[in-house]
Amino acid sequence: MRPITMRKIRELLRLKHEFKNSNQKIAMSLAISSSTVHDCLRRATSAKLSWPLPDDFDDAALEQKLYPPPNKISSEAYKALDWQKVYEELKRKHVTLILLWDEYKTE
Repeated sequence: MRPITMRKIRELLRLKHEFKNSNQKIAMSLAISSSTVHDCLRRATSAKLSWPLPDDFDDAALEQKLYPPPNKISSEAYKALDWQKVYEELKRKHVTLILLWDEYKTE
């Protein structure tokens, strides 16, 4: 899978906002999947990008807005798992790994 270029993303935003094209039509005209169009539009909305983009908004700035680096979490922030407790909890009725994982994340 090749990453989408910033040029295509600019064109995607232009087609959506200026011409009100559907995601499917944009996908066909840019030779990308409609899920990629949807993802880019979702990212643009969450980044609060408006069309037209400012003149001083270069490709690096656009990429930084749409694809910010992930937040780094230090290893000290993770709580060590008590595997014996996990094993005992899984013996109980209606307890699943997903349930235990959700509890772990909330802690």
